[in-house]
Amino acid sequence: MPPTSHTPPPKIPLTTATSGEYDILMPEPPIRAGPILDYSSPRPHGRVRLPSQSRIEILPDADGVIVHEWLAARQGAIIALAFAGCAFVLLIQAFVSSELERSRGRLVMDLGAIAFFGVLVLLVLIGGIVVMAMVINNTWRHTFLEVRRDSLILRFRAPFGSERFEWNVSEVEEVRLETTTQPTDRNHLAEIELHIAARPVVKLFTDHTLGDLQPIAAALQRGIKSGS
Repeated sequence: MPPTSHTPPPKIPLTTATSGEYDILMPEPPIRAGPILDYSSPRPHGRVRLPSQSRIEILPDADGVIVHEWLAARQGAIIALAFAGCAFVLLIQAFVSSELERSRGRLVMDLGAIAFFGVLVLLVLIGGIVVMAMVINNTWRHTFLEVRRDSLILRFRAPFGSERFEWNVSEVEEVRLETTTQPTDRNHLAEIELHIAARPVVKLFTDHTLGDLQPIAAALQRGIKSGS
């Protein structure tokens, strides 16, 4: 029988983590194929989000730079969700009143119509809960970008989930401020791009004004330069 060739399994890149007195080799987290987008920016990256105004600020911190971005639309979201809930309750009340009026003087109610409406209400209720959860998750969002002494930390926080990315400041090749509007536009909008070695580009604070992002980009560049 001819010898069979054996293909060795692919090697997994390892990173070193320290625990006590020993060094532990751990697999690196998978690299995302596409760019990392900011869902708290003025430009919505999803359809299920209420109209909102994105705010941005630099928080004071003795160990580095912290940039906080959030969507200021909580009051509008609460009003919209309350209106949808009231409309749903009024729809059920109107059907029950109509059915009671039709069955007045009869001993037997139309059970088929009641069952059909019950299934319809259940489906609408489930769909409404799912959509409301998506709206809340995409409207109550926060983005935190932190530059520490030797690390760059990016956190996306939402009510039903969060993401965290961390890189060494020595991996950051460039902090770039790019305009997102045409040069002829009166109000220049921009975004900050983080170019990290062998990683997808990170696009943050998209469509904030150029004047708001210039001091933030400068503070990030200073923090990364001092930590590298």
